[in-house]
Amino acid sequence: MALRSFLCQWREYFFYCIAELLTPLVLAFWICDDGGPLRSAMKLCTHSFSVSNIELLCKALNIRYSLNLRLTFAGSLDQFYIYIPSVSMPILANIVRPHIYPTLLYKLARLIRISSSPHRMVM
Repeated sequence: MALRSFLCQWREYFFYCIAELLTPLVLAFWICDDGGPLRSAMKLCTHSFSVSNIELLCKALNIRYSLNLRLTFAGSLDQFYIYIPSVSMPILANIVRPHIYPTLLYKLARLIRISSSPHRMVM
């Protein structure tokens, strides 16, 4: 019983820590590395993560950035990714745009028309 209580408290603490660590810069790096367009949406690859950890990441990002992320089956056994719907793309783009190198803007350009100004988005 004490172990279960400890694990519940640890998970809650871990959630708040991970939410603080997922800064705009970290999110931009994650998109540049493991992000990919899906029509007018985007995915963040999390194939080697457990379902509970992906759910934790989704919850942290949803709360911190008011995104509408969800866990989506990747087609292989026990593999999932984080799905970012098109309605959340303008919010996401405004969060990460200042931190993405110009040569990697293609990750967002297919989803949102990017102006020539380095810090402006055109919706």
